[in-house]
Amino acid sequence: MMERISCEDVFTPDRYAKLIYYFWSRMPQKTRTTKFDLQGCCEDLSRAYRQCAVAPEQLRYSCTSYRVKVKKTETVRTSVLFGLAFGLASAPLQFNRVAKSLMFIAAAVLLLAISHYYDDYNILDFVETAAEAKMLFSEVVSMAGMKLEANKGSKPNRSFKWLGLMKCFS
Repeated sequence: MMERISCEDVFTPDRYAKLIYYFWSRMPQKTRTTKFDLQGCCEDLSRAYRQCAVAPEQLRYSCTSYRVKVKKTETVRTSVLFGLAFGLASAPLQFNRVAKSLMFIAAAVLLLAISHYYDDYNILDFVETAAEAKMLFSEVVSMAGMKLEANKGSKPNRSFKWLGLMKCFS
């Protein structure tokens, strides 16, 4: 019998989205705009895989070789990768442990409404506290020793783009 590699149910987010839409669509328009004035923003980790350290005992397996041409002479150089290699088959699984941990801390400890897809994070909050929620998440990332991509994140807004989808809460 084959072992399951992942315990995740890929349809779970779709069920939550349908349930949220069900209640949202049946709520009076006035209640939606006055009680639930929401804004969202997105954040992206900078060079996400490279920020995940390789265990010291595993560094001997984390090497790469490449050819360099110096003065018409071709040589082979080898370097050690101290972060996860992008093309490594196990890198997404290893990285998602880190990504989910950051999301869990933000959701369970700081009570942020947050989701992620690999290194992209989606933060949702009320208009009054959306900027603070974004700042709190960046603090969590900083405390974990990681960095966010400065140019890819968005400011809290009623409509924003995340993973190519336009989300609108107006």
